[in-house]
Amino acid sequence: MIGLVLFIALIGFTLGRSRLTWPEKFLHDAVGVFQGFLYRPVGAVAEFVRDMGRLSEVYRENEVLRQTVARYAQDQMRYNFIEQENERLKKALEFTERQKRLYRYRYLIAQVIGYSSDPYNRSFRIDLGARDGIREKMAVQTVDGLVGIVSRVSEFTSTVMPLTELDPNSPSGIAVSATALGKESSIFGIIDAYDRETGLFRMSRIGPDDPLEVGDTIITSGLGALVSPRHRDRYGGRQAGRGFRPDADGEHPAGLRLRPPVGSICRGGAGHGPSGSGGAMKLRIHRTILAALVLLLIETAVLPWLVPTAMSGRIVPHFPFLVTLFVAATAGRHIAFFFGLGFGLLQDVIFYGHLIGAYAFGMALTGYLAGLAVGRLRPSAGLYVVLAAFGGFMLDSIVYAIYRLFQVTTASYLFAIGWQIVPTTAVQAALAALLYVPFRRLLTRPAPAASQGSDERSSAD
Repeated sequence: MIGLVLFIALIGFTLGRSRLTWPEKFLHDAVGVFQGFLYRPVGAVAEFVRDMGRLSEVYRENEVLRQTVARYAQDQMRYNFIEQENERLKKALEFTERQKRLYRYRYLIAQVIGYSSDPYNRSFRIDLGARDGIREKMAVQTVDGLVGIVSRVSEFTSTVMPLTELDPNSPSGIAVSATALGKESSIFGIIDAYDRETGLFRMSRIGPDDPLEVGDTIITSGLGALVSPRHRDRYGGRQAGRGFRPDADGEHPAGLRLRPPVGSICRGGAGHGPSGSGGAMKLRIHRTILAALVLLLIETAVLPWLVPTAMSGRIVPHFPFLVTLFVAATAGRHIAFFFGLGFGLLQDVIFYGHLIGAYAFGMALTGYLAGLAVGRLRPSAGLYVVLAAFGGFMLDSIVYAIYRLFQVTTASYLFAIGWQIVPTTAVQAALAALLYVPFRRLLTRPAPAASQGSDERSSAD
């Protein structure tokens, strides 16, 4: 009960907080360095594979480029004329210096170094921070258009909230002013929400007399001081009214209590318990912690390249959670509780978007219940897959319940099950089947037989 009260207090304290503490900033930057080391080479390999698959298109693109070069000279002349005409019209309209400065932006080139694995906080990390001049609520765009807003800033890295995370009920309350292409002077509205169930953005506060029609292309107006005007989103603009979908310690039977050595957790006994007839199993806790840290980096820096674009945001397996379930099956519920608590809190802090504590509470509780359910059953690949399936479903349901309770998400539970929980659970069960043998070989070792320990103790006496 005390732990539950502490979790609720932690969630309430961090809900809607706009500033990061210096330990959080340090942790963000430290993890960001390792994410960058993994993300860039993996991205280069993935892009190379994609380019090899597009070789058949090179010839057609070359023909198009030849035609484009032929028209370039004419376009250059037209551009020079339009630029001169634009300057003349600016002077004729007596633009003020403030208006000229309003649309003069300095662009900073950033690289994506990691993605959040939280389905209700689909943020990503870039390699620029406060040292480079990044501030909260700055606009982030690609060559195709606007993609998001900077939500958190540390010294060397920043967190970006995509446009698909816009929510009017969010404590941050970020919205984007918008208008229609070709009707900038007569239409004004606010893009303040994205509906995951329909895949559509919502534009509100439109005047009853505004001449907005089906088929109009919506662009940013620049009046909200967050983004510059005439930005489309990265998918080339939205058509009003049309669908848009973006891209343990164990007691020995003979009565001898075994004390695990430093760096190992012992569970089970000879001929009884999880290890069966093969003797007790010791968890190498140092290796386990290191493995969970490496898997966390792979989850955030490598996995986004492997998940198909159509399933991005739907398949979000939690690798440290799989390690937590392995700990529950081999070392008991108490060790699994603290292991899940630590790595859940680490994930909450690194990808802090709305609140801290959801994954810490979910992973700790699920790890404890998994260890309690396993009891003294013998660990096996089948048992581990079952734990991954039921435990993964439970973890995602707990996180959804916490976010729904604090109004972070408005999606229905049935939608969350079909959209994210079931696909993620299926992938996690498959990963558990693949990882069980490597986990067992690398993270555990046989414990000495109890009879040997008894003989040594008798001889010493």
